[in-house]
Amino acid sequence: MVRANPKDQLLTDKIFDLLKREIVAGGLKPGEAFNEVAMAKGFKSSRTPIREACNRLRNAGLLIAVPNKGYIVAPITIKDVLDVYQLRLVVEPVCAEYAARNLSEEEVAELEALLQREREHPENAPHLALIELNKAFHLRLAQATKNDRIVSLIDSLLLAAARMDYAFMDLYPPTEWTGHAEILAALKAHAAMGSREAMYRHIQLSQQRMSMIFSNERLDLSTVSPEGASAVSK
Repeated sequence: MVRANPKDQLLTDKIFDLLKREIVAGGLKPGEAFNEVAMAKGFKSSRTPIREACNRLRNAGLLIAVPNKGYIVAPITIKDVLDVYQLRLVVEPVCAEYAARNLSEEEVAELEALLQREREHPENAPHLALIELNKAFHLRLAQATKNDRIVSLIDSLLLAAARMDYAFMDLYPPTEWTGHAEILAALKAHAAMGSREAMYRHIQLSQQRMSMIFSNERLDLSTVSPEGASAVSK
């Protein structure tokens, strides 16, 4: 068995994290093309850690490989929105129910502290900070199930949702992108069904907001570069 070079692995992790953040925050835009050679020059590294980082990003649904050309940043389409939120509506309310049954008073208090910034002038908070806060809250409820497969699934769904949120947050005031108060109140009361129903309403509202953005054609993120158009359309 060949062991990975620890230095190469650390570099791969660093490149993966940097590129993931750039894609989520829109620094690398949907449809934007790049290749391993150019990236290796930019990061002053060999192609191996670049290739491994890009493979991880592709597996996360953030990149699309284009044969003989490199990669393009995956587009955001209405199908992506529907797929992500349909699955979130199935899984996350159950996570909230589990959390209400199993979280200790101390753990609920930690969730309340996490949401403090959301309640205090969210309009002044950086978009990425609000998105990270949202992800941390939802992921903590998934972790309450103590099911690694569920946690992994929710983590991937939240990554996709974070990218959508960042792309469209300017179209609505920040107060409309937060709103976990009803869920938190049900968790504090250890109301299992109340937590489940509050989470369902919370995600359904986000789904409706995203669908409205696309139906109004207020922002098109499904276009790609000419080099990648055929790869994405299939």
